[in-house]
Amino acid sequence: MKISVTSNISEVLAAMDRYQRDVVARAVPAALDKMADQAKTYTARNINKVYKLKVTTVKECITVAHTKPGGFTSSVIAKGKPIALIKYGARQTLKGVSVELNNGRKTIAGAFIATMPNGHKGVFVRDGRGKHVKVLRNGKASWTQLPIKELFGPSVPSSMANAAVQAELQRFIKVKFSVILRQQIKRFL
Repeated sequence: MKISVTSNISEVLAAMDRYQRDVVARAVPAALDKMADQAKTYTARNINKVYKLKVTTVKECITVAHTKPGGFTSSVIAKGKPIALIKYGARQTLKGVSVELNNGRKTIAGAFIATMPNGHKGVFVRDGRGKHVKVLRNGKASWTQLPIKELFGPSVPSSMANAAVQAELQRFIKVKFSVILRQQIKRFL
C-alpha cells in the first residue's frame, strides 16, 4: 500500500522570482518529509482505532520514503504479512478465544491460546484431521490431538487499504499539509 500526495509545485515555482523559488524549493521537500512522518503516526493511530492493533505493531510495518534531493515526492509505505491473531487483544474464554477486530469483540469457537516449545504464543485451532495420540514428554505420558494451525488477522497493508482509514488519512493530509508548508516557508525565509 502506497499513498502519494501530488501538487502543482512546478507551476508555482515558474511564477516566482529566483529568491522565492529557492525558498520554496527547499521548503516543499522539508514539508513533504514532515507530512509523511506525521501521516505514518496518524495512520498507525487510526488503524489502532479501527482494528484494535497496538500502534507500535502497526508502526513496525510502515516505512517512510523521504524526498530525494531535487524531488517533490514523499511516500508512506505499508508492508507486511497477516498479523498473528494473538496481537488483536486475544483472551481465552470457555467457548474459545475472544479477539477484538473492527466490528467489536468476536469469539472464535474451539480456538485456544497456547505457547509453543520455542516460546511463540498464538491463537490456534485443531485441524479436523487430527487423531488422539499418546505422546511421551519428559518421561510422562500425555494425549495430544495434532496437527493444529495458527490463526491470523488482517495485515497492516490491508488495514491501511480500508476505506474508512484511507478517507481519514486523506482528510488529515489536506488539512495538515498547508499548515506544515507555511511553517517550513517561514523557517527558510
